[in-house]
Amino acid sequence: MKQPIIALSILSVCMVLTSCDPERSEDVNQDRINTDYSIQYKDQKGETETSAAFWFGSTPLRLTAPAEVTADDRLLKKREFLGIVDYTRTFDSKKSSVTFSYTDVDGRTFVNVATLPASIQVDESLTSFSRSQDQLFTWIGDPVGSDEHVDMQFRSEDGESIHYVSKTNTGSSSVLLSANDLGIDFIGNVKINFIRYEKSDLQEGPRNGKITSSFYSKTVIMEVTE
Repeated sequence: MKQPIIALSILSVCMVLTSCDPERSEDVNQDRINTDYSIQYKDQKGETETSAAFWFGSTPLRLTAPAEVTADDRLLKKREFLGIVDYTRTFDSKKSSVTFSYTDVDGRTFVNVATLPASIQVDESLTSFSRSQDQLFTWIGDPVGSDEHVDMQFRSEDGESIHYVSKTNTGSSSVLLSANDLGIDFIGNVKINFIRYEKSDLQEGPRNGKITSSFYSKTVIMEVTE
């Protein structure tokens, strides 16, 4: 099962590569800090979530004053869980782009702009389908662009099972759910949505890093039969 939640991906990396004991950013070489940014728009809530994470190799960093990071001039707040450190802020509106500004302990400022991918939505003309047959889902919105991929997410009625189908071919506008890919626990009302992702390199930074942008469609409920 594929899980696109960035925090879980970071946690997996830490479990493999390091004990994930964070370091203070003032204690490392400022030119060797890697920076990752993300922007997620969730159409169901009408919210834009932003986050920033800083790394020295595979070790997460806590920013130490005067270092700080902002999104559209709003200070991001530290969030720490199991040794994972990131900085987040949620805006209660759709933002087509967000400007991140990171100032390191030496007073240098690096600016990066994250742009939201194009809208993607579930076609609500289909209201039910059989899990025992191949089913093609065509989404509403642009086809897959370069440096993009699309996930279709299925959540069981009890919320305990999640299944993903991915599409990475440039120009594609649909995903194929193969027969019996969904288990019997998905029979009934299933919550479905699309997620469009785009990843690019930093525009400015002390070293390397990525900008991940994603658009989460509204959720549609469909009936899954045997």
